[in-house]
Amino acid sequence: MVVAAIGVVAWLGVYARAAGPIGSGIRYLGRLAVGELAAVVPLILLAAGIGIIVSRARPHVARIVVGLGITTIAIAGMRHLAMGAKPVTAPLEKLQRIGGVTGALASRPLSDVAGTWLTWIVLLLVYGIGVMVVTKT
Repeated sequence: MVVAAIGVVAWLGVYARAAGPIGSGIRYLGRLAVGELAAVVPLILLAAGIGIIVSRARPHVARIVVGLGITTIAIAGMRHLAMGAKPVTAPLEKLQRIGGVTGALASRPLSDVAGTWLTWIVLLLVYGIGVMVVTKT
């Protein structure tokens, strides 16, 4: 119930901007972590909360949340690359507009060493692994 309630507060904070300081904090932390992909944070929290409440889905919640987290990290990294691959030391406001700190950490170090094309391939593979974890294949 607590996770679902946090998901509702996060939804109000991210989508409706109506959850007061807690919702603003969740929105800020979500944008800091994954940039504009902060819109998926409430959905993941709501899915986890509902999964914990529904007894049939309870054994699969951890696997699904981990898989969704992996795919979100990969997408944040791809978005960071697509939006110009700013350095990790860029101002937080710029990182929040693209892939967030997570996207910068997932893509920039590898793109500096191996190049952009190889980084895209690695992030696509990580995304595929996340999808496989979610779908249990």
